[in-house]
This record gives sequence, C-alpha cells and structure tokens, in this order.
Amino acid sequence: MGMIKKDDTMDFTKLPALKPAENPVALMEDDEEAIIRVAKQAQKMSGGTIQYIKFSKGEWQVGRDSTPFPKNNFRFVCQLKNVQHGWQCWKDGNVVDQAIVPITTDLPNKDRLPDHSPYAKKGDGWSKCVRVDGHVVPARDLDIPNFFEFSLNLASIGGVGAAGKLMTEWANLKIAGGAALKGKVPLIEAGTDSYKHSEYGKVYVPVFAIKEWVDYAQVMAIVEGVDTGETARPDAEQPVVEAAAEQGLKDVTPEKKKVIGAVQSETFTL
Repeated sequence: MGMIKKDDTMDFTKLPALKPAENPVALMEDDEEAIIRVAKQAQKMSGGTIQYIKFSKGEWQVGRDSTPFPKNNFRFVCQLKNVQHGWQCWKDGNVVDQAIVPITTDLPNKDRLPDHSPYAKKGDGWSKCVRVDGHVVPARDLDIPNFFEFSLNLASIGGVGAAGKLMTEWANLKIAGGAALKGKVPLIEAGTDSYKHSEYGKVYVPVFAIKEWVDYAQVMAIVEGVDTGETARPDAEQPVVEAAAEQGLKDVTPEKKKVIGAVQSETFTL
C-alpha cells in the first residue's frame, strides 16, 4: 500500500520566499511569481490544508478518497483541552444539523435542539459527537512519512466512549504530573479493537493510547519548518517524561484526588 498523500494541491508553504514586488499593479496575469504570491496569501486565508480522518468499519481512513492508513494505526499530537463535544443530527446517513461546544462547556440541552423528524432510519436523530483537531506525526514503523494537520469527528457510541477514556487518562496524568508536564502534550496512538454484539455481531471500535509526552512548542516548530536547533522528532529515540505514568496517582494530594474524582464522574463522561 502506498504512502498517505495530501490532497493533490500544491503546498505553497514550502516554496522559497519571494521579494516584494516593486510595482504590484504592473504584474501581469501570467506572472508566475505573482501567482505564487497570491496562492500563498490565499492559503493563509483558508487556513491551509486539513485532512479529515474517519473511523469506518474497523478501518482508519484519511482524505477525500478515504485512503486507509498503511498499518491501520497512526500517532498524533494535539491540545486535548481544545477538544469539542456536542450533538449531531443524522438523517438518511447525513448530518443535517449540529450543536458543538468546547469540552470545557457543558453539553447543550438535547431537549432544546430543533426537531428534524420524521426519521426513517435507525440511528437517525440527535446523537453525541466529539471533534479532535491536531497533527499526525511521521512514524517509520507505520509508513507515515510526514506531518499533516487533521480533524477527526467521532459520532458512534464506541468513538465517543474512546474519546472519553482518552480525556480521562490525559486529565489524570496532567494533574498527577504537575510541573513535570508543563508545556507537554501527549503523543497519542490511534488503533482499533472489537467486541461481539448480540445483534450486530463483531463490532469495531477505535482506541487511543498515550505513548509519551512531548514538548508542544518544539513539535509545532518542526511542523512549521522552524529551525529550533533541536534534532529530536516525536518518532525519534529521546528522553520521555514518564514521571506521571510511573507514579500513577500514588503521590497525589487529597485535593488533587478530589479533582480527579470530579473529572472521572462528570467532565469526561461523554
């Protein structure tokens, strides 16, 4: 299976910098430098290229063509505090409405959402969803050669549950780790699991595991092509911040345990 590729659009962020035009008005329509300059600015306005990832029937897929990941796994970094959750209204296999808010905000009241009935199919109507945005990182063992920005929408019961487990683990480790994890974000591996359902047979679900903690500023500098003087990459051998994982919750103060209890019972019960 081939490498994962971005959509077939030119990546203008990697083109050499251009000198400002002395007389922009005089640039002709077929001036190559002018076209590149316009394209660079247009990409900034549009926010660049974001790949959409989905989990379908046990397979992780990316892009418009639903290209499968080579090993059906990938690793990514993101600011989990910026995750969003909410409701999506499905009708005939399509999302017809949604109400999504930051994870730090309570879910909108389902009873106050618009009624888009009649619903013809089982599963139509309003259901919970979670949206995660971040960057997939290169991994030689997974045949993923480059960083790319992604957006992932999880709308199944299994997907929302997996996101809830990930958020709970992240919160617990962040609270337990304290200063040791300041400025760090988790490097997360996405995989798959399955279970036998009495009605549907074998059901596939996504799973997420925190593999290590990395410096977010350094990762983003690499993504943006900034020379930080560091050679470390998220897939390279490097010291890992393991204090929180090793200690678990053994040395957490009573105050922190109270916060963790609230996290487990309320905030991330998606």
